[in-house]
Amino acid sequence: LGLEECALFGNVGIAKNVVNTSNLTVYPNPANQTVYVKLKGKSDAITATSLFNITGAQISKNIEVQGQQIKIEKGDLPSGIYLVRIQTKSAEYTARIIFE
Repeated sequence: LGLEECALFGNVGIAKNVVNTSNLTVYPNPANQTVYVKLKGKSDAITATSLFNITGAQISKNIEVQGQQIKIEKGDLPSGIYLVRIQTKSAEYTARIIFE
């Protein structure tokens, strides 16, 4: 962007590599009860997962990791839009899921 360094605070921003979300497959989306999120290609093993509601609050939910894929059950969650974060050793991915 050609932004200059701020004299007061130095560089401002996030120093994390941005990963293209096209490396994820989310299906079915929208879903009634179960959503699968799969990493495409030869990715590292999934090390952590988190589920957030649309306001950014983390939802305590058990997400089942199955190799390069995770399975999320709606259970008692209200219908709406959620964000799932998947972390590997070398990257972090975020996908939007919709429960009807």
